Amino acid sequence: SCLIDDHDDNKFHMFLSYFPNNCGHIADTMNSHVAHAISTTGFEGPYKLHEHSKIADEWSHEPFATRGPNGEYVVYFSYTRNEPYFPTLCDCKALNNGIANGTTPEICCNTTANACTYSEPKNLTRHTTVMRYTNDINSGKWSEIQYLWPSSERGPSNSDTNFVCKIFPNGTVLGFSRRHTEKGTNV
Repeated sequence: SCLIDDHDDNKFHMFLSYFPNNCGHIADTMNSHVAHAISTTGFEGPYKLHEHSKIADEWSHEPFATRGPNGEYVVYFSYTRNEPYFPTLCDCKALNNGIANGTTPEICCNTTANACTYSEPKNLTRHTTVMRYTNDINSGKWSEIQYLWPSSERGPSNSDTNFVCKIFPNGTVLGFSRRHTEKGTNV
């Protein structure tokens, strides 16, 4: 997601997922972070990670940014924190003999969750959707993580929801998410 800056029409704020330590996408269950990047040359960039770029640690993924009713920047994203089956960050460059080629060495695969094959244990509540907000986009000071659903529910599925929404001036939120079922994915 990209949002235009309040004070400079050439400055854009991008909210993105990235994989630290030179890993490929298959390591997303371990290495994905949500971050903030800035372009000062217009929408097409280039973008550079903000000095306070990290919005959430691993595992956070698929950010959606919008503006709140009072002008605050609001970012929703999929999130899991310190689950016992997630390993620590994997350094794929170090494990590929110093070559950063975007691959994920087998040692970075969590065998409990079979992270490299995307096969997970049944009845696993892995991800939920959360949000953070800030009134000062340049400070790097974000609110505490707030869960969208009570802890007993943790959202409409056992996986990332790709939540998107519109926040209206009166604070009403209209949101959409996906739900994973045995028959497939639906909205």
